[in-house]
Amino acid sequence: MRVFAESHEGIQSPKPRMKGARQRAPRNRSFMQFDGITKAVVTIAAKRIERVTFFENPLPDTEGTESMLAAAWKAAGMECAVDKERTSKIDSYLRSIQSQTRSHLVYEAKRHIARLYRFDQNCSPEYIRKHVSWLLDKDRFTCQREKRVGWGQWFRASEAVDFIHMNYFDGPKKLGNRDPGFMTRISGPFICLIFATLQHALQTYETGMFKDGEFFNYEKAGVDFNRMLDQWNLLTTTMEQTLLKIIRLEIAKLCELHGKVVRWQRAEAYGVGPRELAQYAEELAADLKEAEKGSLIPPGYFNVGSPTEPDKSAIPDNISTGLPTMLDDEDVEDVEDDEDDEDDELEGELGDNDEDNHEVLTENDDGE
Repeated sequence: MRVFAESHEGIQSPKPRMKGARQRAPRNRSFMQFDGITKAVVTIAAKRIERVTFFENPLPDTEGTESMLAAAWKAAGMECAVDKERTSKIDSYLRSIQSQTRSHLVYEAKRHIARLYRFDQNCSPEYIRKHVSWLLDKDRFTCQREKRVGWGQWFRASEAVDFIHMNYFDGPKKLGNRDPGFMTRISGPFICLIFATLQHALQTYETGMFKDGEFFNYEKAGVDFNRMLDQWNLLTTTMEQTLLKIIRLEIAKLCELHGKVVRWQRAEAYGVGPRELAQYAEELAADLKEAEKGSLIPPGYFNVGSPTEPDKSAIPDNISTGLPTMLDDEDVEDVEDDEDDEDDELEGELGDNDEDNHEVLTENDDGE
């Protein structure tokens, strides 16, 4: 955990550890300790741990963590078609991925909390103390700004959207940009993790000046996270899905302001009723008749019993059949280029710090 020094303006900067300070011997959590096929299985398992920690179970208890490790390792082994035994070294590394996923988020929240809530050199410590106390009371910091007096519209705080954008989209190597499925994975547990992290960071200003507090782990932050998750679960399914859609759109708008376009595949299928489906079938039949009239396809080409492809035996190679194709020459070249790019893509990217280095920070064994 980095130590921060307080300044007269209330803005903090990282303070290096004193040389010679006594520290616990770090555990061996380096990815390079593994070799051969074990590296591949560990990489896949680590990605699953990271994903589950973000979007499914951010703060599990001891039993939940063990279940998470077992499930991730089993799935990774099946994907690699090998049966490798889980060792204490593997468990230690995977636990560090779980801890690092949260601790990086908390570190960034503490780094940006003054900016998110507009605490600057013009704010007195007394103002900050009172404002933080008011925000934490009744979870007002989760509400939309206009509704905070009456503490309404929970999980609509603009600060959360700003923080998600800063942490996951504000840069080409950020996780949200590297993972095309990130937007669709944004879930209730993920939103509750974001707000629990913001609450933890706000508490560092409870005295009016920055003062680092307790660790962010199940023992210290689990109660607040679970309370928010219970509050989220009180919403109807329709309200939950609507909230998530609004949050995704607000993130996309922030990306557009910074000159980027974010697109994502929708997780839910569009609902089509029997009436709309019948009407659509009629329209398609009419379009098919028009195509036959325009000689785009031979008459009766799609009738039952007709050949699936036209007879090209009597057609010279240099004469077009006149049938439309799905891809033109430029599209084919684009597809080939995309396939080459996918072949060049590196595997094993974890976290946002250094995508090509699997070393894990060992400054603290308690999750920060």
